[in-house]
Amino acid sequence: MTAIGNLTGALAIAIGLYAVAAGLGMLTAPDRFRQMIDNAENSPALNFAIGILVFSVGTAIALTHPMGEGWLSILVTITGWGMAIEGLLFLAAPQIIWSIARPMATLGGRIGGTIATLAGAAFVWAGYCHL
Repeated sequence: MTAIGNLTGALAIAIGLYAVAAGLGMLTAPDRFRQMIDNAENSPALNFAIGILVFSVGTAIALTHPMGEGWLSILVTITGWGMAIEGLLFLAAPQIIWSIARPMATLGGRIGGTIATLAGAAFVWAGYCHL
């Protein structure tokens, strides 16, 4: 496996572990997840900090991870660019992010948590197989 392949696998595992942890959090403590959204949505400083963090991590993934060595490589890079865009939205227009997150937390917390957990597990598995 090439160094890029190792990077792809490692990033897929990291992204997957993040999604599994977030999904399990939504499933096991849906009220805490709703409270987190309420607190974060009403804090301009927290929105700014989240935006900087998500933009930085997403940009680092997108710019250092080239597409081209299979579907997982493409998916990891697209995830990085998606994170970068999400970070920019947190900085410029956080109400867009919260208009998406709030319905997920109130109506589909269990569904969203299940989807995030399963997608994360798939990322971990694919990353492990790719290493």
